[in-house]
Amino acid sequence: MGNVLLTLPLARVSIVRGKVRTMSLYYRNEQTGAEARLGRTGAGFYVEAWHPDFLLPLRKTYEWFQQDIAMRDFELLRTVVSAGSQRESTVAG
Repeated sequence: MGNVLLTLPLARVSIVRGKVRTMSLYYRNEQTGAEARLGRTGAGFYVEAWHPDFLLPLRKTYEWFQQDIAMRDFELLRTVVSAGSQRESTVAG
């Protein structure tokens, strides 16, 4: 197996010969302070969303074979987190 390289925006990836050791994707909406994060656990992945208006973050874990589902959920949460600023500008306009 060759080297693996992910080229996603805001991705921090450590390259090891033949394997991706750690993967973390992070998105922050600067206007609202909301965040979305995809990370790696020992047995799989987690997706987390946080907003300053709520006390607890939304967090969901996935098994290692559910990476596609975790990526899909991260993209969905990233869209929701970024939509807050678009919605506020539409209401204000």
